[in-house]
Amino acid sequence: MIQPGTLLQNRYRVSKQIGHGGMGAVYIATDERFRSTVAIKQTFFDDPTLSKAFEREAHLLNHLRHAALPKVSDHFIEEMGQFLVMEYIEGSDFSELLHERNGAFPLSLVLEWADALLDALDYLHAQQPPVVHRDIKPQNLKRTPRGEVVLLDFGLAKGAPTEALTGADASVFGYSRNYAPLEQIQGAGTDPRSDLYSLGATLYHLMTGAPPVDALTRATAIINNQPDPLRPAHFAHAQVPPAVGEVIQRALAQNPAHRPQTAAEMRAALRHAASDDARDVQPMLLAAITRQDDPSFYETTVLERFVHRADVPQAAPDATQHAARPTSPPPQSATVLRDTTVAETPRRAPRPRGLTYTPSAFHEPPPTPARKSSKLLVAAVVALLVACASVPLLLSRRSAATPASSGAQTET
Repeated sequence: MIQPGTLLQNRYRVSKQIGHGGMGAVYIATDERFRSTVAIKQTFFDDPTLSKAFEREAHLLNHLRHAALPKVSDHFIEEMGQFLVMEYIEGSDFSELLHERNGAFPLSLVLEWADALLDALDYLHAQQPPVVHRDIKPQNLKRTPRGEVVLLDFGLAKGAPTEALTGADASVFGYSRNYAPLEQIQGAGTDPRSDLYSLGATLYHLMTGAPPVDALTRATAIINNQPDPLRPAHFAHAQVPPAVGEVIQRALAQNPAHRPQTAAEMRAALRHAASDDARDVQPMLLAAITRQDDPSFYETTVLERFVHRADVPQAAPDATQHAARPTSPPPQSATVLRDTTVAETPRRAPRPRGLTYTPSAFHEPPPTPARKSSKLLVAAVVALLVACASVPLLLSRRSAATPASSGAQTET
């Protein structure tokens, strides 16, 4: 540990340590040349290949300019290790904020942060070679006093020289189990889609208030022919619309090929899912989706299948379609199953019999000829019964009137 007051490079005076891990430490220091506060990251490794890769990363990060990324201003080597100097970001990290809040953040805020972070990842992944963070998690996100989100603590940039450093191609600063994809845990290699998994896991935590089940536990369950234990975000918290939950679930696919392939794709999908059109759901259907006490509302597809609504255009309903409506029960919502992500999908809420749904209201379907003929038959039978019942009454009245008239004639 570097003691407070230590002067590095005759320029940076260390104030205090603010972070520590197995591969490095982070300090707050004062740049005495510009009288500004900076963050200094120290690395502990001695491997020459890793040291060279870290130096190359420092040069790469120095050229990055994005509102959601800290600026890297210097890199140097001393007896105590290698050092990376970057802009100090004031504020609390999201791990602290989650602990203080003890619950989910409002969805609108999470989607705003997601949009900014995905824009930053799109920028990073477009670099040559791509800059892959490899350790996105709440602890590595800071919320500034102005409410902006900043991504901290980069891993090694992915490129040909870095790929040679280890067989696992792992991050210098490791990973966190609940937020790391399976390929990173297994050491199978990472790419920009690995960052999308980690961001999806982080967003899941922020919008539901609970971390997602880790990738290794999910993989073990699937190997044992059990359902994926990860509940989609819209089942885990009622504030998450199903469309948003499905985007997050897709980002958390175990197979990288089934995640969004780019940050720009995931950003567009979240924007569409969060739009008013995508969230225009009838209250009855929304209540059915968010219920968690009735197992009949859930359906699990096994061996990691991700559920997409079939993107099939449908013609607008008209009166003739309502009149010819079959009497069989309505089918389940159309889905397309793709490999390897387990998702729970709500069953469609049953429609009341005898009613036809339109976007405006429920209404009775128009009567058919068969219904009209049956009503006429009933009316005829009722009329016949009334006529039969009136005949004895008329006969009794006539018989009572006949003796009276004959008696009157005898008196005359």
